[in-house]
Amino acid sequence: ASVAAYDHRLASAVVTLRAKSETNGFVNGHKMLHSRWVPSITPGLGNSLDQLIAMGGVDAELGEPWMGDAELELHDSQWDELKSILPVEKVLGGYYRELGVTFNGGELIADRSTPTV
Repeated sequence: ASVAAYDHRLASAVVTLRAKSETNGFVNGHKMLHSRWVPSITPGLGNSLDQLIAMGGVDAELGEPWMGDAELELHDSQWDELKSILPVEKVLGGYYRELGVTFNGGELIADRSTPTV
């Protein structure tokens, strides 16, 4: 799998699933951080909505967990410096699990919105 922005690869990952797992590691075991972002309708006037929130799921439906080996490589681009500022020091492993969940509210962590623009 890979992640790219503006045709520049930012991350590459390979997961080789080897066996069924009793657990899915720590994946989805904690609240997740999400960004909510909407730019102003007027160009150059900031963001009407710019929030960092934490959300946890309810009513989860889980598939069978699998585990295996994983590789993760981060790359720099002319806009992003992921490899330089977030070096991958150790990969604990790879996990896969189908998950269906409902997000029912959350917690506002930071709000940098400027709704008047």
